Amino acid sequence: MNKHNINETEITREYLLELLHNNEINITFEKKDGTIREMKCTLQEDLLPKRAITEEKKEPKKVNEEVIAVYDLEKQAFRSFRIDSLKSFGFSI
Repeated sequence: MNKHNINETEITREYLLELLHNNEINITFEKKDGTIREMKCTLQEDLLPKRAITEEKKEPKKVNEEVIAVYDLEKQAFRSFRIDSLKSFGFSI
């Protein structure tokens, strides 16, 4: 796995979204309560529930540019994280 620590490089929202739409990503982030969470997630259409794809095509909600909503592959549910709480991410090549 290729892992990137956030301290080493500046990561943009657009870059993360591009990676998520094309890969399964393992991310590590700090939750609001201070605990560290690891999550295997994606935004690849073929891995999302069919209902989510249909809802995505409806009128979009207001986007919070500081948060990214992703599909947690282990919990089989949508979760979100704050970009500034991201500690590291990696993906299999």
